[in-house]
Amino acid sequence: MMKNVALITGGSAGIGAALARLLASEYGIRVFIVGRTLESLKKTTEAQPYIEYIQADISTDEGLDEIIHHLNRDQVSIRYLVSNAAVQNLSMLSDVTSEMFSNSINTNVRGPLKLITGMLHNERFLPNARILTVSSTSRNNIQKGMGLYAISKSALFTLTKALRKELEGQLLINSIYPGTVNGTNTAQSMQESKIPEILELRSRLKTFLRNNKQIRIISPEDSAEFLAWVLCNTSDQQFANPAIAIKENTVPMGLDEWDIRDSECYIGCDLTAGTKLRALEAFLSSN
Repeated sequence: MMKNVALITGGSAGIGAALARLLASEYGIRVFIVGRTLESLKKTTEAQPYIEYIQADISTDEGLDEIIHHLNRDQVSIRYLVSNAAVQNLSMLSDVTSEMFSNSINTNVRGPLKLITGMLHNERFLPNARILTVSSTSRNNIQKGMGLYAISKSALFTLTKALRKELEGQLLINSIYPGTVNGTNTAQSMQESKIPEILELRSRLKTFLRNNKQIRIISPEDSAEFLAWVLCNTSDQQFANPAIAIKENTVPMGLDEWDIRDSECYIGCDLTAGTKLRALEAFLSSN
């Protein structure tokens, strides 16, 4: 019998879908995925008996209520929550509308907060359940046309730190950077954008990658392997504080969250795909 249950928002595509399949097939975990598009949810759960879907929009009160209602109805207690859902709303800040701003904040910040607190109030977490909020380097390496996304991801990172302090002793909460990943909704937004500054950034990135073959944009499956390892293969102390999981004589890129680029620096982690992204930092910080 399965003992652990995971809930993944943004679980119908990209990293979320890959993580759901991995947790179900390799870790024997029952997984609930949350998403807005029924067709994508059905596709992800097809031929996956241990994955179930909840159609809901976490940017709305109605969507958040639907998730809680579903968990309460089935009397589900969550061991792992991955807050992965996000929207980019690419735009120069001077062109950001009130609707775009509200959608970004409600999806990327308010949604995770209200979901976590709602699940707490309804006692839908197991003791010391683990929560990962998915981070982005956009909060540090701000690019033209991505300012609103950077603002929301910075707010989510601060929210994660605040929740970690306030809920210490109840839940284990941390942030994780999953890498620059192909095949995600955010990657698709970049590809479809017609904003001149985004087009220019995309062109420079293609040139940079062409001239630096050792760097590889990773797959959702590569990223999912790292998220699953952090969720399921670290001690409580390590999960809460990645710094104590760093091997001696290694130089991590950061200590304030889990970072796939540091995967080879962590004790017990033999995943290597993320380290190929390390040199990308030089490009992002110079643009």
